[in-house]
Amino acid sequence: MDIGYISRSVQRRITWVFGIFVALSMATLVLVVAMRLHSAITDNLAHDLQNRSQQDARLFMQRIEYLLESASVLVKNPLLINGLNDSQGRQTYLTELLRNFSEGRDVSAVALLGFDGRPVFSSLETLPTFEGSPALRSALANGVASYMVDNERGNWVVFVPVIYYQTTQGALVISFELKEVAKRVLPNNSALRRFHTVDIRVAEAGAGTLA
Repeated sequence: MDIGYISRSVQRRITWVFGIFVALSMATLVLVVAMRLHSAITDNLAHDLQNRSQQDARLFMQRIEYLLESASVLVKNPLLINGLNDSQGRQTYLTELLRNFSEGRDVSAVALLGFDGRPVFSSLETLPTFEGSPALRSALANGVASYMVDNERGNWVVFVPVIYYQTTQGALVISFELKEVAKRVLPNNSALRRFHTVDIRVAEAGAGTLA
């Protein structure tokens, strides 16, 4: 028997087994690295998306707070207060006042209501009725700014009481287009911009009252 042949055969087998072992080890190593890399990338993406969502939510809520603050300042304007009783002149100065307010604020409609809840001035010929609205009742009865979400139209409707001599005389109603508000403050890739309506929830405001 050729000892050299046997030696070469054993060497080939050892080389073949060792090659398989190395290949399996490399494949296992690659698989482990790939799994860890995938996990790391997934975690980073999830963390990044969470941070972006939180940032988008903060930007949106900051805009909402700004709009509410603007409305709260507007109801203190003497022209607006006077418009509740001036049936002849209010069509002139309220039209200009409210048009200026609406610019750049994505307002779809604005109206001034008397204490009975009926409009004395409106930017729309046919104003949606808010009679029976808990938010309107809260604004008139409690003298606090309230809101409602009009899901059908995709609007955020704010009711701000008009107070004169510490007495509620009526309410200013402003309807903001939520989709346009989101477009104004959020980046193009924001998930919030994909929705036509935004369900706004304010902590401890189950009745829709903004303190």
